[in-house]
Amino acid sequence: MPIKPNAAPDEYSSPFFVRNKEFCENYEQFIVSLDGKVNGLYNAYSYNVLAEICRNTKWFFRIKKSTFTTTGNLFISSENEGLFLASQWSSNDLGSGCPKFIISRKRRLDFIRVFLFKDYWILKENNNYIIKCDEPTNFFISKLNKILSDLLVNKIVFTITYESPEIFIDLRTDQIHQKEIMELLKI
Repeated sequence: MPIKPNAAPDEYSSPFFVRNKEFCENYEQFIVSLDGKVNGLYNAYSYNVLAEICRNTKWFFRIKKSTFTTTGNLFISSENEGLFLASQWSSNDLGSGCPKFIISRKRRLDFIRVFLFKDYWILKENNNYIIKCDEPTNFFISKLNKILSDLLVNKIVFTITYESPEIFIDLRTDQIHQKEIMELLKI
């Protein structure tokens, strides 16, 4: 099922609708070019798209954007509106022989965790992240960090959670990141 608009008639002329439509069309073309399936909805204020690609393992890719406001009116004050961007990549059959781990952005007091707990480490490849793992130098972790290195450097990765055979990669972005997706499909 393709990505479809769910917009009100007066949204079709909005530049935001046009931008979201173009993004969704490009995303759909990319996923279909990889023999994937895609479906979702978009309008001037948001999109929510789910894709599935089966290669060596089955991967799911969700990308969401939503504009919201606490006042109920997007045109009154930019102080009370927000933009949520997320891209979530997951697989539930990725057996790697790696112990479970969580990689997350480093917060202010995480140095205390690293100091006090033996299973918390500063991520070797990028010191803006910490990893909770018994074996932080595992080959699979290093390979994953290499694939996602540009996203880690630019602080786009929010969290990566792995517990065999499931992996969940949560990003804060509205970009497609074709290179990284194509590399993940090779795992």
